[in-house]
Amino acid sequence: MYRSAIVYIADTMGRTEIDKLLAVLGNPGRYSRILFPLLCLNYIQVAFNHLAMSIYAATPPHVCRLPVGVPVDNRSIPTKGGVLDSCTLYANYTHTSGEAVKCTEWQYTLRGRVYHCK
Repeated sequence: MYRSAIVYIADTMGRTEIDKLLAVLGNPGRYSRILFPLLCLNYIQVAFNHLAMSIYAATPPHVCRLPVGVPVDNRSIPTKGGVLDSCTLYANYTHTSGEAVKCTEWQYTLRGRVYHCK
């Protein structure tokens, strides 16, 4: 499979025939010279978008938020391999209940500050 149409044409037609074809097509005109920088401006915005997504799309470490009045201890949240599970907590908020339910609110800790999210 060929990398591009120009490589394919070069392999099938020969170099001298491509030179003749380019001579017939001519140099880029005024429209091409205006269009090229405008397209480049669009690609600059796309590059910044991809860079921003690598920063904004990161998921910080989080755990389930316990309701107000429930003592905060690690027995309320199940563990997976010694790490607190970020999506479930025990139904009765104690390790003895055995039934795990999905979280409806989460708690994030970033740079020592605690944030809450639904």
